[in-house]
Order: sequence, then C-alpha cells, then structure tokens
Amino acid sequence: MSSLFFLLLTDYLLTYMGIHFFEVITELNPFMVKIMELPFTLGFLVRIVQATIITAIVYYIFLKSKRYYSFVLTTSFILYAIVMILHISWIIKL
Repeated sequence: MSSLFFLLLTDYLLTYMGIHFFEVITELNPFMVKIMELPFTLGFLVRIVQATIITAIVYYIFLKSKRYYSFVLTTSFILYAIVMILHISWIIKL
C-alpha cells in the first residue's frame, strides 16, 4: 500500500512540473484542476491528505476482503502505471 501512496504523490509532482515548469501538459482530471492551481506546498499537502485517505480505504478493503483488495490494488497499479507512462512520454519529448 505504501507503493500506491508513493505513486499518488509522484503523479502530483510530475503533473505539477509538467503544468507549471515545463508547460507541456494540462490537468484532465476535473477533481485535480483546482488543486493544480494552488501554490505547490498547499497543493502537495492536499495531495498527501488525498493519498492518505485513498490508502486508508484500500487498507479497509484489505481487512474486509483479501479478494477485493487484490483486485483494487492491481487495478490501481495498472491505472497509475498508464499515468506514469504518459508522464515519462512527455518528459522524454522535452
């Protein structure tokens, strides 16, 4: 689960850099657009809270059902792997 937490924070950092420093991407997630408009420190703190809540939910699923936990964690990793590939692709194009 700490890997999921790390991926969530890495996603924020790379997206923030892509928007504010390199100006090569835009945020497509409507829930994250306002967070990306915040100053870095405040936005990062919000993302830490989000990551903590998401990790806690995944842990709760783990306690309730190992079968669903495996599905949720695997699906999360696959989705974030896709996101990381997108981040890497624009970094390489720089």
